[in-house]
Amino acid sequence: MIYVTGDMHGDINRFSDAFLPNESQWTENDYLIICGDFGFIFFDDEREKKQLDLLEKKPYTILWVDGNHECFPAIFKYPVEIWNGGKTHKIRKNIRHLMRGQCF
Repeated sequence: MIYVTGDMHGDINRFSDAFLPNESQWTENDYLIICGDFGFIFFDDEREKKQLDLLEKKPYTILWVDGNHECFPAIFKYPVEIWNGGKTHKIRKNIRHLMRGQCF
């Protein structure tokens, strides 16, 4: 299944059944696409790293495109990898920033 949302703004509570339908039942075959303002790489601090560690434990893949509330210098520190034919920043094993101008 592919789910699409936006404007997470670094709120870990948005990753729950209350905001994402049946999120607790999603599997490795599911994808969450966040259309702008992911927000978990904004301050580039320890709190965000812990939140990313929690998100890495999710069984599904989290994909996101950048919005206007992102910290690009922090995002650009992550390694660039090809994923499904396009360039991404690999944030964690299951979290990827889909770079602008790419097709996947």
